[in-house]
Amino acid sequence: MNEEEEEDMTSAPVQFRFVPRFRRQNIPVLQEPSPLSRCVASIQGKPLGQARVITAYKRQGSWLWIWWDGRFGWVDLSNLESRGWRASQVSSFDPRESFAGDNFIAPRGLFVLGPDLGGFFATNLMTTVPSIIVFTSTVKNFPHAAVFKVVLAYLYATTTYLLWRAALTEPGILPRNPPDAKPSLPAGCEDAPDLKICHTCNLVRPARSKHCGSCNNCVELFDHHCPWLGTCVARRNYAWFSLFLMSEVILIIYVAFVTALRFRAEYLKFGDVPRDFAADLVEHDPWPLAALAVAVALSFPVISLLAFHWRLAAIAQTTNESVRGVYRHHSNRNNLGCRANCANAALNLCRHTPPSRILHLDRRKPPERDLELHSRCFYGTCPS
Repeated sequence: MNEEEEEDMTSAPVQFRFVPRFRRQNIPVLQEPSPLSRCVASIQGKPLGQARVITAYKRQGSWLWIWWDGRFGWVDLSNLESRGWRASQVSSFDPRESFAGDNFIAPRGLFVLGPDLGGFFATNLMTTVPSIIVFTSTVKNFPHAAVFKVVLAYLYATTTYLLWRAALTEPGILPRNPPDAKPSLPAGCEDAPDLKICHTCNLVRPARSKHCGSCNNCVELFDHHCPWLGTCVARRNYAWFSLFLMSEVILIIYVAFVTALRFRAEYLKFGDVPRDFAADLVEHDPWPLAALAVAVALSFPVISLLAFHWRLAAIAQTTNESVRGVYRHHSNRNNLGCRANCANAALNLCRHTPPSRILHLDRRKPPERDLELHSRCFYGTCPS
């Protein structure tokens, strides 16, 4: 135990900016100001190296007593350099830096990136590469090749736009409460299965919401965390995600159709199909064959995922609720019947994106509405 005198800053907390370097490790938050103490939490780096501003309530030598992930603990400033971080005391800071989640937030909240940038990059790659191959190679000698290229360019641009809107839209993060807040369930709701207290975010989670461990945030009307988008799919970006899946399926079918047309034109028009058809394809048409292989490989998971979400829309459930079996022994108050559920889901695809609840980071101030009211609006079952 460090024997230096402890400085109490509870009445006037001090902010410290933690800046990560390219190669950094998580910062352990310890129960006591000692390297041998038990770790109660860890501070992770945000995407794109965004700094964090963390509030300290006590100081003992090089140790800071902070609130992190629902717990008070100690951080050793002298050990930050070896972990790829540097810290300095600040008096003014960007409010995005004080956001405790693991998302990257752009200036003025214009967009929000999830922590899984690798998955987002891979999804862009799997969409772009087959499209480029078809555009430059597959339809090169087609009659009316310009028409095929225009259709492909339109489908690719639409799919990419929907992908980026789904991935960059703030999914519905619930702002955290300060550590001195004492959240409690409303009177008479102590046994309600829908309402729970999140001790990490220090708030009462509304119905159909969940704390995402990957993004380290409570997310309103949580559906699932999608590693291929790199972020959560929830209240504010679920419509964009659904439209992206539909557009991606159409693009995959188009790529497979155009490639099949090319093979048919080359090998079946005059009936001169080579004896070793597969070897001839690999030798003379490797790039169109590669585009077709990627399209076929993507078709099964993407079409299955789209069908799964259509089923969820028909029964008015989220992925999280379906996987956990929330309504296995309880009635689903959001279920209005298959026809009404599907109609509400279709209408939600055309509605405007709801305003963000991160008030100090968003450009627009959302209307003051009750969280519990929003918890019944995911599939259009909101009362008038």
